[in-house]
Amino acid sequence: LGSSDQLEHVPRFAADAREYAHAGRRPFLVSTPQPDVAKEFRRQGLLVFDEEASALAAMAQYLRHHELIAAARDRLPMRSQRPVPPTRTLNESDSLDVLAELGLPTVPHVLCPDPAAAVKAFHELGAGPVVAKGCTAEATHKSELALVRLGLKTADEVARAAEELFARMRAANLAADGVLVCPMVAGLHEVLLGAHTDGVFGPVVLVGAGGKYVEAMPDVQVLLPPFSLAEARQAISAVAMAPILAGVRGEPPADVSGWARAAVALGDALLDPDCELVSVDANPVMLGAATDTASTTAIVDAVVLAAAG
Repeated sequence: LGSSDQLEHVPRFAADAREYAHAGRRPFLVSTPQPDVAKEFRRQGLLVFDEEASALAAMAQYLRHHELIAAARDRLPMRSQRPVPPTRTLNESDSLDVLAELGLPTVPHVLCPDPAAAVKAFHELGAGPVVAKGCTAEATHKSELALVRLGLKTADEVARAAEELFARMRAANLAADGVLVCPMVAGLHEVLLGAHTDGVFGPVVLVGAGGKYVEAMPDVQVLLPPFSLAEARQAISAVAMAPILAGVRGEPPADVSGWARAAVALGDALLDPDCELVSVDANPVMLGAATDTASTTAIVDAVVLAAAG
């Protein structure tokens, strides 16, 4: 609308647009960089944006909101919430065992009471590179206490690492439950899977980018159980790291389906009235390459808070 003759028609266009939008209760947005044109549409009570990208983003958000409303109509009412009980922190071995019992993919692991048992576990796990960790419920951030040894390739390395880890736990006055030995798991990406039961809002599940920078650069999406596999995948597609999960620069696509299935299993578990889980922090969860035969997702570290008593 550049000429004065064309601008004369704007009030009629704006009135017709208002009638069209209100008659069918349709979402209607206007995008124009011209202040005089925008003024006429705003006078008719219509939403006006200066640029097309902003208008399209607003429309997408509106449609997404209505998709969520439609999906909520099909859900069963949430059960009444119970007070969150006092909690106890499980050590890493017990945390992984609990998640495995719920059907989540956890790394193979052996809790060893002494260095000799750690060497035996090394051979039982295939004598390949392993990780050894000091296992105690009194420390959740083990790397900060030098309680992690990576890439152990021989029995002698495992024995020395176990001795050092027991010594470190004694020096830090930590109750040592043992040394946890696990195979080294390589993956394309490190992600997280979390959960928490709130006394007001009930259970929530988190999916997002994992690794050691999760607190400095949070990148998560929240899911409210119960949710479907499709909803879990949709939440994963909304995290900032999502574009690289499809495969970039020659990398294969990651096992997003395995991650999503684990999220659904965790959400379903939280809805069980007998579930004692109060909080779950699985990080990192290693995502391997997507395959047609088996999942390559593995939880390699986890902290679980369970109901006490």
